Amino acid sequence: MLALPRSSAGALRGALLAAPLSAAACSFALDFDALDRVPPREDEAPDAAAGRDYPSVVIADAPRAYWRFDEVAGPRAADAIGGADGTYLATPVLGVPGALAGSPSTAWRTDGPQGGMNAGRRFTFAGTSRFTLEIWFHPSVVDDAFRHVFQRKAVDAAGRQEVGVFVREDRIVFQRYVDDVRIGASGPLPPLGAWHHLAAAYDGERLDLYVDGAAIATTADARPFSGAAGDLLIGTSEAAAIPFLGTLDEAAVYDVALSGDQIRRHIEAAGRPR
Repeated sequence: MLALPRSSAGALRGALLAAPLSAAACSFALDFDALDRVPPREDEAPDAAAGRDYPSVVIADAPRAYWRFDEVAGPRAADAIGGADGTYLATPVLGVPGALAGSPSTAWRTDGPQGGMNAGRRFTFAGTSRFTLEIWFHPSVVDDAFRHVFQRKAVDAAGRQEVGVFVREDRIVFQRYVDDVRIGASGPLPPLGAWHHLAAAYDGERLDLYVDGAAIATTADARPFSGAAGDLLIGTSEAAAIPFLGTLDEAAVYDVALSGDQIRRHIEAAGRPR
């Protein structure tokens, strides 16, 4: 059977059907259905409409808050669920191209020295409450500073109480501080200069860190968190002069620990390969 590139199938089908060939003139057979089944080449662009399904897939998993970062001016960062609007800090660059393939949705970028978003004190993560922190990130600079993607920190009489995700050197870390004692899950940082999906899930007993749909680190931690008052910060930390350097998009917080399958469905809905 003659094998042809998929892009040639439609034109060849029409030509042959318009001018049938006799058996004497042609001694080969063509399976047009097989031509149609040829998978896309690896270098072909993703489906231009794929990323437009992403918000509905995220919302179907019932996030407590979901910031799309579609603003072109601050300081308000709108919550697509409603009730948890945030505030942009300092001067991030708004309205830059986002993570979702084929979508006009935008993102925001921090080049330094300051920037970030404050989601307020709505998220306590008290006790061993389950949660997931999710975001698309595109790092441009990583160094020996603790550059937080998420941080929710407080200090009370028992010491430091914190939930956080940060990048540093060649690592990405998901950690909890309880009464000044740290437990964290750490994995390799993916390449700079490209979009990556991050999910940090806590199920009451374990910290699970996912990057691009792969579970890259897990650590046991069943300690109750105090829930002392503290702001949830995105793209920065309590030390606001140390922001995440790069672009962030499509952040969400859930009151459940998302499964690996749910996380991978989100990536697929974004129109990007896992």
